Amino acid sequence: MNPGGPGHSYIRRVMYKHDYHENEDAANFAFLAAFAWDNVEWAHAALAEARLSEREYYSWSDSQRFKFFVERTQRGRELNALPHRLRVGWLLGQWDEFAGQFFDIWDYKRFVRPCQPERNWHPRWLGIDWGFQHDLSCHWMARVEKKTKVYREFVANQRSARAQAQEIVDRTPADERKLIDAIYLSPDAFQERSEQDSFAALMGEVFRRYGMPYPTPADDDRRHGAQCMYDLMQSDELEIDSSCRKLIEVIPMICTDEDDPEEIVKFDGDDAFDSARYGLKSRRRPGTKPRAERVEEHVAAFAKARKKEVEDLDPNLLAHAHRHFGELEKKKMRLRRYRPRIFHARHLQ
Repeated sequence: MNPGGPGHSYIRRVMYKHDYHENEDAANFAFLAAFAWDNVEWAHAALAEARLSEREYYSWSDSQRFKFFVERTQRGRELNALPHRLRVGWLLGQWDEFAGQFFDIWDYKRFVRPCQPERNWHPRWLGIDWGFQHDLSCHWMARVEKKTKVYREFVANQRSARAQAQEIVDRTPADERKLIDAIYLSPDAFQERSEQDSFAALMGEVFRRYGMPYPTPADDDRRHGAQCMYDLMQSDELEIDSSCRKLIEVIPMICTDEDDPEEIVKFDGDDAFDSARYGLKSRRRPGTKPRAERVEEHVAAFAKARKKEVEDLDPNLLAHAHRHFGELEKKKMRLRRYRPRIFHARHLQ
């Protein structure tokens, strides 16, 4: 594997830093560093063009093979042209310098788990990064209590705007479409084109046909979008379903700019990060639990305080508890609805 991949933090800890936790035994681990120019498979085409053999390639010094790799092979030129923070990890294999990794708290076991929303009242929305040559990336998200769950992913390219929208609709179960209350789409999709409607309008036409919302321009602040995602991770309020493979793959690869540590480096293939941050940054609010469900929770707590199950309560007592907590929730709703506005002196200035 390479520095910056999905297992970066784990491999760096046990293989490079030799930092072992719990039942991990140092005797079970060995770390052998290998570089791209150590593997002749990357250089076959360039060697054939130069009429050189594998034997000659491996007879060169390490510095000669490195020079040939970055100057003569396609893969070497690609890696050598990466921004510094990516180049030192992906090309040079420097695990310490890859500290430019933005999501340094990323941990697969901590953030990846099955996370389909369970209740209809849990708010659901989509984040979409539009693309044609580059990938279109779409993520389905839900807010469950304090947690934001990214529970579905779709990535594709070379499709028209209407075809992209149709594929997103097809991947949204029919009974779920009416529950999607917002679609946050990359702002570039809203640019007007002289010959026809914007891409957003074409996609919106399909979404509306199936009872889904018309797209809204996403918050495109890359820096604060990444910070929003980091904050959710830090407070354990973000969960990502294992089916979101592109997002899981790209999160550990997000790096800060060498000259501006607050800025996020953009690179080809980070579309899944863009669609996720669009959805996370544009929308952060909890859902409102139905009153009936809140009442049931009160009744369950009432029974638990008496060390009983709900079904073991006396029927008369159970009916009384339902009435009592029902009236209590109604009163709370009235107070929230008719709470008077308090004016301060600053309002009069």
